[in-house]
Amino acid sequence: MILKAFTKLYAMPGLRLGYGISSNMEFLAQMREVSQPWNVSIPAQMAGIAALREIEYVDNSLELIRKERAYLKDELNKLGFRVFDSKANYIFFQAVAGLTPYCFERGILIRDCSNYRGLGDGYYRIAVRNHHENLQLLKILEEAVS
Repeated sequence: MILKAFTKLYAMPGLRLGYGISSNMEFLAQMREVSQPWNVSIPAQMAGIAALREIEYVDNSLELIRKERAYLKDELNKLGFRVFDSKANYIFFQAVAGLTPYCFERGILIRDCSNYRGLGDGYYRIAVRNHHENLQLLKILEEAVS
């Protein structure tokens, strides 16, 4: 089963729109039995159709993410953080404990991942944003560790 959501790439988190693909006909039949007859709203359907026509937007977004992800990873490494490889629009890294409240007090939200099974203090996840916002984040992270 392959599941895809429109949430992040198309910036449509409130519409709850996505799709699934499977070649397992028995599984798909079981899903149909428990699905609601109209499980996608009209606004979500309309937004999905419009989003799928936005090829240039997708291409530009993916290029921005690729470029800024590489930039962020390099800069986080320079700060001495352990950066894990990623192809997503976020970066998972290990650094000093206490970054989440430090960043929050300065208007930046980063995800504390210490509650993930097997992890402890000092593990974080950040979103890849535009260059200006990434510079702001890096400045605050640099202040936190200097």
